[in-house]
Amino acid sequence: MIAGAIRKRLKTALMAASAVLICAGCGGGGGGTTATPTEAGVGSYMLVAPVSREIGVAPVTLVCGGATLEASLPATTTVTITERFYTSGRPGGVAGKIYDIKPDGLAFKPGTRLCISYAEAEAEGYLTGELTLVTGERLDQELASTLDGSRGSICATLQHSSPYGMARVMSLRTPDYTFFGGSNTKTLYPIKVTSASEIDDEVGPVSVTKILVRCTPQQCLESGERTFKVAQSGTHAGELYIRDEGAYPMWQDMENLKWMPFKNEQGAILAGIPYLLASEYMALYAGGSPIAGYAAQLDPADNRIQRFFYYENQTAPYLYIEIIREDSTAPSVIRAQVNHRNSPIFNYVINRTTAAITKSWISPVDGPQSVMVSPGDAAYADINLELLYNIYTLIGMDDTPDYKAGNAWDAYARYTPNQELFAVNVMNLLKGFGWNNINQIEIYYRDRLKAMQDPAR
Repeated sequence: MIAGAIRKRLKTALMAASAVLICAGCGGGGGGTTATPTEAGVGSYMLVAPVSREIGVAPVTLVCGGATLEASLPATTTVTITERFYTSGRPGGVAGKIYDIKPDGLAFKPGTRLCISYAEAEAEGYLTGELTLVTGERLDQELASTLDGSRGSICATLQHSSPYGMARVMSLRTPDYTFFGGSNTKTLYPIKVTSASEIDDEVGPVSVTKILVRCTPQQCLESGERTFKVAQSGTHAGELYIRDEGAYPMWQDMENLKWMPFKNEQGAILAGIPYLLASEYMALYAGGSPIAGYAAQLDPADNRIQRFFYYENQTAPYLYIEIIREDSTAPSVIRAQVNHRNSPIFNYVINRTTAAITKSWISPVDGPQSVMVSPGDAAYADINLELLYNIYTLIGMDDTPDYKAGNAWDAYARYTPNQELFAVNVMNLLKGFGWNNINQIEIYYRDRLKAMQDPAR
């Protein structure tokens, strides 16, 4: 009863705060039915039945066919949504309809969100869990997206106007293979595995595992040879050395060609995603991993991340975010605190079993407030998204599609690889992928590596 009343008040408040313009099928209503032919860089398309509305500081919602834009702007501007109908050269791999938001490059206020229905993508054979929103003229730049089951949509927070569509998650311009999800290279291509022991001058006795996958780079990402050395004893036990000579250098620039410590001198775990993926890679192709016992320790019960963010040229903290794993309760929960200057302190408790979220804060007017939402509830998507936004901020992800090609990573983020793994697990839990989903962890890692190596950044 209480939760239902809270949801009802939230719904009423949202309806009162937003003006809504609906254009069924993007062909009726205020936009007319004219089509304007336009030449694109990769093909020809028409902008079909534009829907326009003035948007200012007050939130406005535009619904056009399967696209819903919830937006506000620093100054009042006329914003237009249209469908793109391609007469030739439609970008490959894009599912469902493509929508254009104009004028191009318009900077939205924080909190602006676009949701696109996945009904047509499902009809085309796509799975909702593998879809993401994409942008760019060629619709090849991924956005950090979330699944909103209550709306039947994939959603993303926007910073700029641009063309947007939906595609299968795959940020690499390489074959659609992943090491741990659906890859059948073991049965398709010859695999050579050799094991040996040696003495390293730096760490002492080590085990050596070499894995060679004989496929072309066009056939699989695993193409080439990778060598894994593991320190066997003493203070260096569990340390990992990777020589990645694969066609796609999975571990290049991420501890490649140097010893990767497992713990620091105080005993805190340092190893994270690269270490975990190395263990999984050896287990997959060599039939076992010499670091499996160490990799099992990468999810400690006392994991914690804390970070302050500051306004430029100011000393007072602009934002403080903390995430803690707490196993002293049953079920295990993740606690998050967001302390934004000039705003109440928001506390979130995420149930690791159900992904339900309890949000609490103290209102200056009404005192202590609390709302609990579960996946499927009407208010769940909004609270889930605001919590995801803070996690993205914490781990350095930046959704800036027009000039950083989708998921860009902040080079100045300060955390250990293990804390990064912890944050990614929390992110995947909120996205509905579950904890320690190796395939999703690898997708994040490959995207992060690609963003770090992209010379355009």
